[in-house]
Amino acid sequence: MESLDNGVMFINSSKLEETDDHISRLSIRCISGGEQYYKVGSHEYRVTPENYLVMNRGQHYKTSFEGSGNTEMMLMAFRPGFAEAILYSVMTAEDTLLDDPFNTADQPIYFFEKTYESDPQISKTFHWLRRLMNEDLGWKKNVDLDSVYSETLIRLLNIHRGLYSEINKINSVKFSTRKELYKRLHIGKEFLDSNLDRKISVEEVSRIASLSPHHFKRTEDSSSFIRLFKNNFGSTPGNLSRVNS
Repeated sequence: MESLDNGVMFINSSKLEETDDHISRLSIRCISGGEQYYKVGSHEYRVTPENYLVMNRGQHYKTSFEGSGNTEMMLMAFRPGFAEAILYSVMTAEDTLLDDPFNTADQPIYFFEKTYESDPQISKTFHWLRRLMNEDLGWKKNVDLDSVYSETLIRLLNIHRGLYSEINKINSVKFSTRKELYKRLHIGKEFLDSNLDRKISVEEVSRIASLSPHHFKRTEDSSSFIRLFKNNFGSTPGNLSRVNS
C-alpha cells in the first residue's frame, strides 16, 4: 500500500455482486445512478447520486451495487501521506486553535467516516476526470493530475473542518464527548439509511451505534439520541426509516 500513488477508478456496470474483503486507502467514493452499499468493518453505508462516502486508510470493506441500467461507480484514492502533506501546507492559525481538528499528532489524518451531501466542486472534478478518460493519451500526459488531487483534498479538509460547528451543537462539556456522540449519531443514521426497506427496532440501531436503548428513548433528556438526532438532521429517526420504538 505504501507504494501506491494517487488515482481514480471508474466501473461501469448494471450490477456488482458483493466483493471480497478489501483494504482501503483514504478515498472518496460516489456513484451516478443506482445505489451502492458498503460494509466497512461492522458499519453500513448507502451511496447514491446525492452523496459521497469518505473512507479512511486501512479500513476493511466490501461493496456491491445495482441500478436499473448501467451504473458508474467512481472513486478517488490518495497515496499514503499525501493528505498529511497537503494539510501542513494549508494549515492556518485557526486550525491550531481547534480541539484536535484532524487528529494529526504523528498519525494519519482521520476524517469522519460517513456519507456527505453531494458537493459541487467534488462532483465537477469527477465529471471532468470522466471526460478526460476519453481524451487522446498524449493530451492526458500534459494534465497536472497531482494538482487536481491536491485541490480535491483541500476541499475535503475544508468540509471536514466545517463539521466542528455541528459537533459543538451537542450538549456536552467535553469536546471529546461531543465528537464521540457525533460519530455515533452518524453510525446510527447510516445504518437507518442503508435499511430503508425494513423496520428497525430501537434496540437494533442502539446496538449498531453503541448506545443503550435507554439512552435512545430518554426524549426528555437534552443529551438523548432522539433529541440529538433531530437537532442534527432535522427529523427524528422514526421519520427517516420507520424506527419501531
